[in-house]
Amino acid sequence: MGLALLGTFLNRILWAIGLTMTTASNSSLIMATSPIFVLIASCLFLRNEVTLRAAMGILISFLGVFLVIRGDWKGWEIGSDAFLGNLITIGAAISWALFTVFAKRLLREYSNLKVTAYVMLISTILYLPFLPNDKAGGWLEISGLAWLSVFYVGIMGNCLGYFLWIVGIKNIGPLRTVLYSYLMPVTAIFLAIPFLEERVTTMQVCGASVVLGGILLARSK
Repeated sequence: MGLALLGTFLNRILWAIGLTMTTASNSSLIMATSPIFVLIASCLFLRNEVTLRAAMGILISFLGVFLVIRGDWKGWEIGSDAFLGNLITIGAAISWALFTVFAKRLLREYSNLKVTAYVMLISTILYLPFLPNDKAGGWLEISGLAWLSVFYVGIMGNCLGYFLWIVGIKNIGPLRTVLYSYLMPVTAIFLAIPFLEERVTTMQVCGASVVLGGILLARSK
């Protein structure tokens, strides 16, 4: 129940609310702080020793993400709606970090598939109060493509995504697993080339290289 509350329910709600109040660039950069919070939580709750290389790798990769998604960094004025949105998004990053760390404890006794199944089931129950469709026409107005998108996100983005994430936590630990979240903005940008016909800048290529370098440094012994 704790994992479902932290990793799917609270994390997604805080992220969605924060995104409506701040810029996409701010939101992306703030969510990229999750590995830093995982590092802190691993020390506090798992008593893991963090090597200097791991800490340096996390910080270097974070710098790479900044280079990849750098843009309009407005909204950091204290008291503004965007500033509040940034704080809410930080809450989403912390909740994801805690989910990643606490999952390690549960995986000592239960299988990857069982943990994923219970997290998905409990999360579904938590979201049921928000299920009714508010748009005019109700369920009949939802297109077939929209339903296909919902099932794709539910199966691929949630069930399969969470399962593979939990497998990573069990096999290589929360700190090394969360490092790969730095690849999300990198892969998103490069996937935008064929699908959205976007152009990649030299700075983004440099940033992606820095991200990969930081991951390799953190993974090295």
